[in-house]
Amino acid sequence: MGGVGGGAKKYMLMLGISGGSLPMYAKMNMVITMFGFSLAYDLMSFSFFWILFLISLSVVIWSYYYMDSEAWYMRFIYILYSFISSMIILIFSSTICMALIGWDGLGISSFLLVLYYKNRLSLGSSFITVFTNRLGDGFFIAMMCYMFLNLNLSYFLLFLLGLTAMTKSAQMPFSAWLPAAMAAPTPVSALVHSSTLVTAGVYLLLRFNLTDNSYFFCLGTMTMVMAGVCANQEMDFKKVVALSTLSQLGLMFVALGIDLKSFCFFHLCTHALFKALLFICVGIMIHTFFGSQENRQMAGFSQYMPFVSVCAVISMLSLIGFPFLSGFYSKDLVLESMYNTNINLLLCIFYYIGIMLTCAYTIKMYFFSNVLWSGVSISTMTSGAQMFNTLLPLFILSVSAIMAGSVMSGYYLIDINIFSMDKLLPLFFLLLGSGLVYSFVSAKYSSLKDMTRYLAKPYSVDSIDYNWVEFSFGPSILVMLFTSVNHWVVSLFFFLLLVLL
Repeated sequence: MGGVGGGAKKYMLMLGISGGSLPMYAKMNMVITMFGFSLAYDLMSFSFFWILFLISLSVVIWSYYYMDSEAWYMRFIYILYSFISSMIILIFSSTICMALIGWDGLGISSFLLVLYYKNRLSLGSSFITVFTNRLGDGFFIAMMCYMFLNLNLSYFLLFLLGLTAMTKSAQMPFSAWLPAAMAAPTPVSALVHSSTLVTAGVYLLLRFNLTDNSYFFCLGTMTMVMAGVCANQEMDFKKVVALSTLSQLGLMFVALGIDLKSFCFFHLCTHALFKALLFICVGIMIHTFFGSQENRQMAGFSQYMPFVSVCAVISMLSLIGFPFLSGFYSKDLVLESMYNTNINLLLCIFYYIGIMLTCAYTIKMYFFSNVLWSGVSISTMTSGAQMFNTLLPLFILSVSAIMAGSVMSGYYLIDINIFSMDKLLPLFFLLLGSGLVYSFVSAKYSSLKDMTRYLAKPYSVDSIDYNWVEFSFGPSILVMLFTSVNHWVVSLFFFLLLVLL
């Protein structure tokens, strides 16, 4: 079993896998252990279970407000319960066979939830979701077969495990299914795409306790930057929140890549709480404006529903890591721990660019929903946002988004030597990212399915100068700076930069 970390060895030994030749009865015992049924009771499983319970309770209560007029509401609830049950099985599973039951149940129930509306958009989105998840199931089954036939450890086994987690957690190049899954009802997004399905891959990696996972840093960084760029150009409010989830999943993979498993789980828990709150607030906005998800049509929402707007602002501030909210405690630990690593400088730069982009699209969401004024009459909006089954989930999740980070931080404090100036670096990148909110907004790059075509195009100075640079600094500023530089050379530079990205 040489070449793999001690944590992975211990976990695999717990599953009944070891190297070398063994007697027949020992191999039979290992097979029974691998494919048996047993539960894992520890701090991680119980913490994740209670967060899942809190979010599920809030979403089920709020779903009656959002979907009370649906003819098949009870069918929706039953599918939602099956999804929650599958996640509970995965959380407490300590064997491969039991984990596969929960893993496969998540894929099937998520397919049915995305297909709920039964139109062409939901059908296409559901097939993208189920095909990607079935690919991950194939990697999972291949991992089981490899373990059964060889009964030893190797890097190929860890590689299959990484691919399995990447498909479920929508890491590049398996990211397209997460924005497509926004065709599901918003209560599904609040539960499925904040704390359960998308975090199942991260939770699986945490359970296996890998130590040789440095390549996750590169994957997480690429996903963060890609999701941040798309979110800043997206005009669909719900997809912006979905892309922000994708960006935060990239941050969790970054934490895994620098061997910060406790901090990764800490951010997984805090992110689940404030992202569920943000999805519920966005769902209320969509329901209020008769199903419209356009950013510009939600302008001035705070004038009509100030309490919902305050809850949305709490979740947005927690998303960017505003001091003393839940997101601050988990994100700040990951940011500051970067100073004690030996990561490549270029990857660190792209990582901080991803942090800046997160701040930019979050402030853009705040700007559209709270600052702009739409002039829409309040009589043209739907009512019901002041009902008890709406206010109670908002109150529960808002308190959690404020207090959870402070309460849980005591379990994740370690000794890190940080200079006082380094402590200000995360705030500097937050302020720098705030300036990007004035970027020129275009829907041209908002779909992930076109990323390959855009990456293959030659890029020139004009393509940037005619967009956000011109809007921010004046016309033709880059042309003036690069008049003596051949445009093909600049195009080659940008293409190489994107390849490295």
